[in-house]
Amino acid sequence: MKIMDNGLSGGRYATNGIKVVSDGSTSEVFDNHFINAASTSPAFSQVICRVGISTPKACGRVIQKGFVSNNWEKPPFTRIVSVVVPDDSANYSAGGDSGGAIYRPSSNGNVLTGIHVGKLGNGNPVFTDIIDVFNHYDLFLYTSSTPLKVAN
Repeated sequence: MKIMDNGLSGGRYATNGIKVVSDGSTSEVFDNHFINAASTSPAFSQVICRVGISTPKACGRVIQKGFVSNNWEKPPFTRIVSVVVPDDSANYSAGGDSGGAIYRPSSNGNVLTGIHVGKLGNGNPVFTDIIDVFNHYDLFLYTSSTPLKVAN
């Protein structure tokens, strides 16, 4: 889901749009969309992709599920995450990409599977499964292509 600030009668709107191709602009033009959110954790070796604000789309495979990580310093706390081995480890993510969507790519639309939260000490990227986020915060994925006003 993207919360955007645009000219649609003022305010902020939700949409199922996702900007996969990064052209360095702040344009609100989306080139893909979400059709669903995963109801389970992604499978071992499943291909997933990430989008972020700092780096372009990057993909990899899930190599570990349910990993308990204690290396989150501000504040110190533990997270259960899935670990990814990226196709291109040098360019998978950078500062500012946290909070970006992790998804299973599909020609029909993408399935949201997680939220990028950073990297482990060994450099492997990690994400929180979207089902855990939805259950903890009582959220859902807005899947309509019609913009929905969520705030003034």
